[in-house]
Amino acid sequence: MSRPYTRTWWAAMAAVSVAAVAAIVATEPAKADEWTGADKGLHAQAGAAVGGISAALSQSPTVGCLASVAVGIGKELFDMQHPDKHTASYKDATVTAIAGCLSAKFTDVVIGPRFLGWKKEF
Repeated sequence: MSRPYTRTWWAAMAAVSVAAVAAIVATEPAKADEWTGADKGLHAQAGAAVGGISAALSQSPTVGCLASVAVGIGKELFDMQHPDKHTASYKDATVTAIAGCLSAKFTDVVIGPRFLGWKKEF
């Protein structure tokens, strides 16, 4: 049984999203990579894994989505601190977050004390 999201939840999610995008775009280096860059697949895989696993463990797509957003932003903040070996990119963070949120929303894995299963509700 799912609970509908409140207006407060939607407002909080919007505020966090806008703040994250603004922070990353403001600090984006001029030599940004392309949306079709070779590393985008790896970012999508990492985001999907974090989002799906977090959602499954917490039984909450919101937690999974927020975890993938946090990992995406955290990785790019790390890249900003190490410009000699890494290039920070809001595109990388965006791909990580989108894949993670999609995975969190559509992951139907149920993990219990002695149970690992798949559920589907219509």
